[in-house]
Amino acid sequence: MKRCIGIDIGGTKTNIGIVQEDGSVLARKKLPSDTCGGIVAFVETIYRETMDLLHQNRLKLDEMEDIGIGIPGTVDSFTGMVEFSPNLFGTDIKVGTVFEKKFGRKITLIQDSWAAAWGERLFGAGKLYENFFCVTLGTGIGCGIIYQGGILKGTMQSAGEIGHTTIIRGGRKCSCGNYGCLECYSSGTGILKQAMELFPEKLKGEESSERVFELADEGDKDAIDLIEDAVDKLAFGLAMMVNLLAIDTFLISGGLCVHKKRIIDPLPSLIEKYGYDSWARKKKIKVVQAELGSDAPMIGAAFINAENDRKFKNKKELIFFSPIPRDAIWGGALLKEYFHYDNYGNQVGQSWSFSGQKSASNAAVNEEYKGLTLRMLWEQRPELFNSSFSEFPFIISLVLPVDDLSIQVHPDAEYARKKGFPSGKNEAWYFIEAEEGSSIVYGHKAENEKDLRKYINEKKWDSLIEQRAVHTKDFVYIPAGTLHALKKGSIVYEVQQAADITYRFYDYDRRDKEGKARELHLEEAIACLSYQKAGEDKPPVILKEEKECRIIRYHNDESFCITQIEVHGKSDTSFAKYQLATVIRGKGTVEGKAVSIGESFLIPADYGKVILDGDMDIMLTSEKV
Repeated sequence: MKRCIGIDIGGTKTNIGIVQEDGSVLARKKLPSDTCGGIVAFVETIYRETMDLLHQNRLKLDEMEDIGIGIPGTVDSFTGMVEFSPNLFGTDIKVGTVFEKKFGRKITLIQDSWAAAWGERLFGAGKLYENFFCVTLGTGIGCGIIYQGGILKGTMQSAGEIGHTTIIRGGRKCSCGNYGCLECYSSGTGILKQAMELFPEKLKGEESSERVFELADEGDKDAIDLIEDAVDKLAFGLAMMVNLLAIDTFLISGGLCVHKKRIIDPLPSLIEKYGYDSWARKKKIKVVQAELGSDAPMIGAAFINAENDRKFKNKKELIFFSPIPRDAIWGGALLKEYFHYDNYGNQVGQSWSFSGQKSASNAAVNEEYKGLTLRMLWEQRPELFNSSFSEFPFIISLVLPVDDLSIQVHPDAEYARKKGFPSGKNEAWYFIEAEEGSSIVYGHKAENEKDLRKYINEKKWDSLIEQRAVHTKDFVYIPAGTLHALKKGSIVYEVQQAADITYRFYDYDRRDKEGKARELHLEEAIACLSYQKAGEDKPPVILKEEKECRIIRYHNDESFCITQIEVHGKSDTSFAKYQLATVIRGKGTVEGKAVSIGESFLIPADYGKVILDGDMDIMLTSEKV
């Protein structure tokens, strides 16, 4: 396992850690941040303690992948210059050069709040977000900005300096030399200084911000008012950041974040109070407690090397989802047996592989995304999809009927909008298997509505309905307005637009267990039925033809793009769009992860090359390419 050294130099103490590639800290040391003897002596102390830590763990310096150091102040990572560190190093000091000379290797310096944000992005609460502010509330106020998966540094290497942003002109003097900085009012030091001016006698000689919070917890009105004012001013400053960068998520770290009820919980509504109307009224601001605690800057610094930055910046992984069973009058036990869904019941006719419906959305399986559904990821992590749609656009299913389905029709976009739906519903079927002699309902023989109603009134259903033979590996596109139905004897991969609108035309006069006939929507079905005869099927397009891998494009339009990969060995491919993948045959590996029939996973947008191996068929659905 690869290991790095992360060093977090704080105003009072320095943390040194051996950090493993999964973010865990193998070993650590703490020492005072004592620069009284000069920079060289301080670096010598850090070097000695680092070597001692390595020796204790039977490791060598040249075995470490990288060394990164978090610095309290403005730092140019490329030159190693500490440009401004008023509480420790001073101004324009080449600290990086001193460290590299002592350690004898490349060392990257970074602002400590940026390091904390990067640590949270890789291994903490920030894993779920591609864009966020990581605000450190402690002795001062720091902020690291993660934008499009990487650290936003700015051309002057000082992005995120919200703590030293003036919120009150001519206000309290700040350690940076300016007046009225946010840090003077909302940091731990700022709160304490104000308390010492307003009610020193209540502190009883205990000069710490924690004492102020203790007083508030005891019900002291002065302490409560002071903290509420500090949080209100903090929200004002954070709202300015949202106005500038339109990022809706904040991670709060540092010593003060333990006071969740007094600081974190009130922040979303307060930020929105000061925000620009276009985003404030949408109530989308999220304020989350950071997860890595005081280790965040050390862990982030360990992986801050420019090479690692590129390696991790666009780090995305396959996201697996659990299927959703759908019972049906035409369902049974065959689907769970065929796809190995052992927890399914014996009346399942359809299994949703991907759904973003409010009523039912697939749960993510990956540990990192536990507790999140596909719908939530669509809303919270749009960079995974880079979609042009506001709502998740598909329902993708595996269907195995033991009886014929009802005959139905979906409306086109124009009719659907009249009924208050955002879109119509086109559909497509790929036949994984079809028994000999299998068929589907596809179309009708009526020439017009008058002719159609005559068939219906005379109950000449068999004469009205068009049948179509289907075979294994057939693909059938069903545009809106087409009368259609699956029949028993087939196993189908189904893709449909996500509009929740279907009109049942005929159900063979079947009855449920209670003897009731299922509801029909005859007038609605007639209103949106098409009288155009089906055209010729478009032949599939072979995108790749190799011994180990065959890629077939079946459909590509504004509704959806459907592709199949036949894997017969090791190969690789890449995609222009995100892909919703379902294994319909066999087993193998994707990116080294074992997959088998029935499993479904998301390949995120801009994922890059995908490594495939095994003997399996995978169906892929995405937006038009």
